[in-house]
Amino acid sequence: MEIRECIKSKIDNNNRDNIVYLHPVESNELIAKYISAFSNTTGGIILFGVKDDGNHLHLKNSAFNVIEQETIIRGMLDAHVDIQFGKFEIEENHKLEYVCIKENKEVVKVNNSAFVFNISNQQPELMITKTVFMSYCQKDSPILNIIEKELIDRVRWIKISRDIRDVRYKESLSMFMQSIGDHDFIVVIISDQYLKSINCMYEMVEMMRDRKYIEKLLFVIITENDKQYYGDSVDIPIGVDLYSLAGQNEYIKYWKIKETEIREMIKSLDDPVHTKNHVEEIQMVKLIQIGIQSFMDAVSDRKGISLEDMMSSGFSDFISAMQRKD
Repeated sequence: MEIRECIKSKIDNNNRDNIVYLHPVESNELIAKYISAFSNTTGGIILFGVKDDGNHLHLKNSAFNVIEQETIIRGMLDAHVDIQFGKFEIEENHKLEYVCIKENKEVVKVNNSAFVFNISNQQPELMITKTVFMSYCQKDSPILNIIEKELIDRVRWIKISRDIRDVRYKESLSMFMQSIGDHDFIVVIISDQYLKSINCMYEMVEMMRDRKYIEKLLFVIITENDKQYYGDSVDIPIGVDLYSLAGQNEYIKYWKIKETEIREMIKSLDDPVHTKNHVEEIQMVKLIQIGIQSFMDAVSDRKGISLEDMMSSGFSDFISAMQRKD
């Protein structure tokens, strides 16, 4: 679609996706910041001559003379910026001007400062690297790989680290807890196997003690429809239902049964030398039983997003939440 037709369609449909409407004038510095922000996110359009009152768009006349400012604005930006300046009349006596910005593979700066576009308030803001910790069960690695790649491809201002679940909990817990404190966000992949993993749930319950952790928590709910993303690596149930009492009760019952099984194992061995690890498991399971309801309540009180919905929306919920956090 040509730029003119794209702009006309957005005005006709009161559309604010990847476009900002500026009237009457703004400083060259602010325009350069918008250009940097769009370049470093998804690309977009800056349109002059349309007033946006927050509810409706009103056709005016551009008073900016953006074509005459092109050299000055480009001088503020990195040379690799990919932009096009233009103007046209959309209706008689309604002259519009625009800057069309393409997403850039390299970070575009304004006077050595990089900006990103905040979709929640339609404003450019300084690009500040935020760290994201990925908490998951090893069996859900295919899902983690998808989320990690999608976020890295879409967001330049995050750094992702991931937990390795093949380390004994005593060896990994202190490091894991320190990592949580050092990260801005924790993305949790909640699957059936995650909620049935002693290591995953023990660590989760421990983290739930810190209210700051709850504020950092982002999560994706795995459904049975997501099996398509696992390839041939999964042949067990993966979906979870945490939004009904019946679904939550299944996991409460699971951990009660798990405790019984471990106690029976200890009884059958009847030897302290061989039951030491099982006794430690009992202690972990008891803590999980205490904390799992709080975890499920915290999740069910917040909007859960399926992987399928997240991918179709371009991970906009995650990105928006990360942008809103100070």
